[in-house]
Amino acid sequence: MSERFRGEPPVTVPASAATDLNAVYHGRAAVRHTDRRSHRFSALLIGGYAGLMIALTLLRVPLDNLGGLAAFLLMFFPFYFLPAPLIVLVALVMARRWLVVALIPVLIAAVLFRGAWLPAQAAPPAGEADADGLRVATYNMSVKSYAMHAVADFIRALAADVIAIQEVHIAGGRDAALIELLSDVYPFSVVQAGADGYHGVLTFSRFPILESAPLPEFDGLHTRLCAAGRAVDVVNVSLDTPTQDPERPLTGIRLVDQALSYESAGRDAQIDALIVALGAHPNPLIVAGDFNLSDQSRRYADLAALWADSFAAAGEGFGFTWPDDGSRDVTIPSFVPPLVRIDYIFHNGAFETIHADTHEGVQSDHLAVSATLRYAAVDTAPACE
Repeated sequence: MSERFRGEPPVTVPASAATDLNAVYHGRAAVRHTDRRSHRFSALLIGGYAGLMIALTLLRVPLDNLGGLAAFLLMFFPFYFLPAPLIVLVALVMARRWLVVALIPVLIAAVLFRGAWLPAQAAPPAGEADADGLRVATYNMSVKSYAMHAVADFIRALAADVIAIQEVHIAGGRDAALIELLSDVYPFSVVQAGADGYHGVLTFSRFPILESAPLPEFDGLHTRLCAAGRAVDVVNVSLDTPTQDPERPLTGIRLVDQALSYESAGRDAQIDALIVALGAHPNPLIVAGDFNLSDQSRRYADLAALWADSFAAAGEGFGFTWPDDGSRDVTIPSFVPPLVRIDYIFHNGAFETIHADTHEGVQSDHLAVSATLRYAAVDTAPACE
């Protein structure tokens, strides 16, 4: 030992200092353990969510074929991507190695719903469609609506050449009221009662109606118009609600009742009849109405493969049309926004869509849909007088 330290007492560490050092050591170990647990949880969250969205994307058709609750939940498929940005944020903060995995749902959504991110084409100036095509609208006015003057003002504001209306309360005489209120704008109209005789569909037209016929197999109405010298067929449809017994609710909460009793066999049979009747239609054709059909279903894919969907072609956003809080239906809370797209304007190859939009209605649980169409092949349209 050096002379310098010889005879000096040994240095002792106070008990309090030893305790502090021990606490620091164990504290740091606890932090490292917590960090590892957080990383594992983050990785599990990121990987689990990405795996779930990949599985749902790949299994959409089989799940839809199952029917019941699985098919009902599939209607809201776009909303299942809402957590994706938050998952990416978790990856950036907690588990950067998993960032690529976190981006997978974002990429899936970008591809599947790419049309919703693109801006819509500008609406054409008023009157432009008169020479080159038609402005068409569809609106489920709800059998519960009662203010016919307000409904008539809304229909008038749509400024369409042809309007397909569903759920017209025929038993209450509301078809006659609307026809009278709108006779100055729409001198031509046809109404068709549904199978129950209680409500039905109504088609308004600025152009002469050459002929009309009921289509009872899918609660529809066919009208042939003479639009600026060209014959155009318009089919107004109101397909069945896909529930086992809509008149006998299970809980009184409409969305819950529809989920628990979802059954699409009746509606799917109507779609089959619609395709058989109109699939190979030779003349310019527009099929518009309430299809009670989500654009996430396989049956929508069947229709979209046959005809062009106007909103998908030239609309902006997702175009959800149901439910709307303008309804008097107290079983749907007013704060619930539109969640699914079930109202459509389809057309065959005689037209192309140059603009489409949705419109909040009056006292209805549906938004209206409008589309400006242009003739794609004028030579194929039969002449009329």
